[in-house]
Amino acid sequence: PHPDDVKKEKLKSMKKPLLNDESLNTSGTSVNFQKLEGFERFKVHFVALMIKRWNFTKRDFWIWIWQIAIPAILLLGMIGLIVGAADLQVKDINIGVGEYN
Repeated sequence: PHPDDVKKEKLKSMKKPLLNDESLNTSGTSVNFQKLEGFERFKVHFVALMIKRWNFTKRDFWIWIWQIAIPAILLLGMIGLIVGAADLQVKDINIGVGEYN
């Protein structure tokens, strides 16, 4: 088989139902995507963003550190501070009107 034919076949197999050549309008967005409303449209957009983020993450190790490890460490540290502060004894302070005169 000719290399161009193999490339065309591979591209045909990669087409997604919402993004095929026949359904693209002049602005480059899918006509099917434009017809979606509400949660379905949000879901398609969210999945596309997550796929894009995953593809970037596969290329760069530091993204794992800055997007997962550092926030997890900060979150666990803040939870530790909250739990530690909850164990402190708080003194009651009685303030009356007579304190102000």
